[in-house]
Amino acid sequence: MATSASSKRKGSSSDEGSSEEGCHEPSGGRTTNKILHITLYQKVEQLVRAVVLLVLLITSAPCFLALLALVYFLPEKSHLKKQVRTYCCVGVGRMFMAASGVQLSVQNREALSKLPAMDENGVLMLFTHGSNLDGFAISACFDILSKEQLPLGVVAKKSLFKIPILGTLFRLTGVVAIDRAKHSQAISQLDSAVSHIDSGYVVGVSPEGTRRRTPSWGPDQLKPFKKGPFHMVRQIKSKTFLPATLFGANAAWPPGSLFPIPGAKVTVRFGDPVKVDATKDVTEIQAETRELFKKEIVAGMAGKPYSQDTAFSLGTPVPRSSLWSSTLLLFLPLVAAIMSKLALHRT
Repeated sequence: MATSASSKRKGSSSDEGSSEEGCHEPSGGRTTNKILHITLYQKVEQLVRAVVLLVLLITSAPCFLALLALVYFLPEKSHLKKQVRTYCCVGVGRMFMAASGVQLSVQNREALSKLPAMDENGVLMLFTHGSNLDGFAISACFDILSKEQLPLGVVAKKSLFKIPILGTLFRLTGVVAIDRAKHSQAISQLDSAVSHIDSGYVVGVSPEGTRRRTPSWGPDQLKPFKKGPFHMVRQIKSKTFLPATLFGANAAWPPGSLFPIPGAKVTVRFGDPVKVDATKDVTEIQAETRELFKKEIVAGMAGKPYSQDTAFSLGTPVPRSSLWSSTLLLFLPLVAAIMSKLALHRT
């Protein structure tokens, strides 16, 4: 990763509880960093929002579990099962973005309409990995209820499955666990992800493998790509991947922070689906995809120097009201159950 020694020293000497926001010139100019200080008010707001999210997750968990249990034994290609799983994945993403206070915008959301239909083969989604916020931000961009949209699937590290409630939700929603510490197991687990995609899902994987540790962002700052995702795209029936580039995610939820910074800005840019030539070598596909992502980063900034504000203004903001209304929609099964219980009690 191309980061100057001076910027590293600047990052190590920054105040605790602060993060950096990088400015990068896509034309190859120098990279500069400026410190984004977190105020005491923001720290208090972080804590309050974290508590709100925890309450929302605990109270909505019975709804998720009940819905997922109802469709658990249906075939993987069942439309109802796909819709319920997407409802839960997108719902959690929108709930998290609403509760965190992070502002979200989307570029080229029209690319999602170019994906295959629900009853066709799925695709692999490759995304840049800047922070733990990435998955929530991407899922919040999908439709929560759609009969045509290709359903959303997830790949997550195995350690997350040990978290109470979350692990159960992951298993019921068909989240594929990846144990990155054990290479042999990771390969077989990627085969499971391939099978999941071929059942008709969009499954997201980052070719970078792990999060970047610097908020500076530009075409030359992508981490080295792993080969696993490119083996996957050659194996899936559609031979297609959807590129997704995130701007501002690292500064919005910097490493070491327990919760995102309220008011931070994140932009998700979707590229058009790409069909790969499976006769090409994995290394060649890997190199071509890396060049594609470099172009996506430059296109996302419209040739301007990198900043969160610029990237955000170039996208279409996702209204807070939309995120909160989707969150309230998650509680409809619980409300319906309570209402039916009251109706039975009255009779």
